[in-house]
Parts: sequence; C-alpha cells; structure tokens
Amino acid sequence: TLQMATKHQLPAIYFSLEMTETQLQYRLWSLISEFHAYNHHNLTKIRGSRIRQHRAGRINLNQQELDSIAKIIEICVDLPIFINDNRSITVAGIASECRKIQARVGSLGLVVVDYLQMMAGENASGNRSYDLGDVARSLYKLAGEIDAPILALSQVSRGVEQRQDKRPMMSDLSQSGILEMVADNIIFAYRDEYYNRNTVKQNILELILAKARHGDTGKIELLFDKSCGMIDSLKMFDFN
Repeated sequence: TLQMATKHQLPAIYFSLEMTETQLQYRLWSLISEFHAYNHHNLTKIRGSRIRQHRAGRINLNQQELDSIAKIIEICVDLPIFINDNRSITVAGIASECRKIQARVGSLGLVVVDYLQMMAGENASGNRSYDLGDVARSLYKLAGEIDAPILALSQVSRGVEQRQDKRPMMSDLSQSGILEMVADNIIFAYRDEYYNRNTVKQNILELILAKARHGDTGKIELLFDKSCGMIDSLKMFDFN
C-alpha cells in the first residue's frame, strides 16, 4: 500500500474488517519511520506497541519519538492512502467507496480487502461456501470495472499445523475451490521462525506464488521486520 502511494503516486484504499483505522494508522506510522523513501527526514524508529502504551498512559514517548510522529503525520497528509474500517461493509459498499475516490483523485493503484472471511455476501444464504464464492466473484468483477488490482486477504485452515512442512498450499484456503478458480494470482506468506524459534531464517518472509494466471509460479525470500511491518529485498542488506 505504501509502495503504491509513494513510488507510483497512485491512490491505495485499505478496507479493514478486522482492525480499526487507529490501529492501522499506528502501523503506518511505524512503517513510515523505517521506510527508505523518508530517510532524509532522519526519523526515529517508531514502534506501534509503544504508541499504544503511550495512549494507554503506561509509558511516555521520548522527545525524539514525538518529533518523528509529528513529521510522519505531516507526511501522511499528502499520501493518497485511504482507510475504511466499516466492519459490516459489503462488496457494493466497497464498489461505491472506490468509485467516489476514483472520481475525486483519478485512477486507483490498489484496493486491499482484509479479509475475505469477514465479509458477508450481498444476499446471505446461510451457506458460507456459497456466500464466500459470491464475495470473491463480485470482487473479481469489481477489479475489472474500476481497472485496479484488488488484493483480498484470506485465512488458511489449521491443517498446515498438522504437517511437517507447514508451508500453506492451495487446499489450505478456506473454501479453496472457488478462490482458486476466481483469483488471477494466489500468494501465500510463510515465516519459518513462526513455527521454529531456532531457525536460521530469522526475519525472513517467504512469498509463495501458487497460482499465476498469466505467468510462472515460484517463490521468493524477503526481509521482514515484524516490529514495524517492513518488507524489503534481501539484496538491500549485507549480512556479512
């Protein structure tokens, strides 16, 4: 989302059915504090957990942190990032919001929906598999109408925890058949340290491209800083 707004200067819309706008703002502030595009601001690294503790009156942020947050807020004012935390939003509501923003700012760069299983279909049937399929098909159609990619996050089943290799597979997707059919691309995220504390792959995020409608499948390893959510190429860092 941040890459789309800064590198490509295109609006990004984040629909969160799980976290509040405030929680997402704290995460965004933390990410911006480490984002290489803003190194010239000499920002102090901000931890979202410290902001939450400060707001709860448990700790006091130091002056460097407060100064950095003030700069980050100024940066955010100019970022074309829109957050919607309506937890009861439907695909029709998402479509309406996207078109309003599109009419105001022009082309959209990215739409994120977090996450599929939290959404209800326009005509809830009581059959969760059917309803999820309705949501997925409607989002796929909307992506074509607004001419922008829609990144829809999804849960995976707990079946991965029963296997020796816990990397997710297509069959681990909730109601996998419809999602596999509708999606142009399916990408799984895996961190070995989540399951193996002593792994040599600390701070490594593995992205597995399990389906690519117009290209090849494969995987890539990236650096992941879970303290601020930063994801970057391993080539950017020298570990020697």
